[in-house]
Amino acid sequence: PAMRSSTHERLGHGLRRWWPLALLVLFGVGLRLFRLDRQSLWTDEAVSWSVSRLTLGEMMVLSEWDHHAPFYYLLLKVALGVMPATDAGLRAVGVAASALALAAVLIFLAREWNRSAAIYAGILMVVSSFDLYYAQEARMYTLLAAAWIISYISLVKALQGRPRWLILWAVTTTALAWTHMYGLLVVGAHFAFVVGYLIVKRLLRLTMPLADRALVLALLAVGVAIL
Repeated sequence: PAMRSSTHERLGHGLRRWWPLALLVLFGVGLRLFRLDRQSLWTDEAVSWSVSRLTLGEMMVLSEWDHHAPFYYLLLKVALGVMPATDAGLRAVGVAASALALAAVLIFLAREWNRSAAIYAGILMVVSSFDLYYAQEARMYTLLAAAWIISYISLVKALQGRPRWLILWAVTTTALAWTHMYGLLVVGAHFAFVVGYLIVKRLLRLTMPLADRALVLALLAVGVAIL
């Protein structure tokens, strides 16, 4: 009985902790789905639809001439394979990426700081006019934002002594460059930070929880994947 009571207490505490955050995610998704097809496609969205109709090889060739990398178009092609080719279906990837970024921020802040910090940040993201606008557009901007947020969170987690997070960091950092050319700015900032971190650590002979070798291997993996 004591064990059952303890289990129920932990479950109740978990529900009390997470249900406001779950409601924020649901409300945020609802706002982004609201009248998703209210306006017709504009030029850039039409380009997204046209590129999604190409084969994988044709997308790769197009990326040599277009300044937009092909990752978003690949995801869009996959999504349209299971969703209707409507205005709303075409914009679903943007909604999903926005929801993923929101959930990542809420979970990260709730675990690293506290639930209140997560709720405040979540409210700001849910009602962000910038995020709402681009979540309802068939372009790659919310995907870029989600990759940026998750890559940052992954690097923080890894530097705390959790090397497995470097796998997610490598994947999302690579995705930044493969989503939009502006992602290269974030990649460059991450590379500069990691190199500076390693240099300062050596010069000051600091003891950190993450092994240098793991960080260097992850850095090399990102560089090769982008190239």
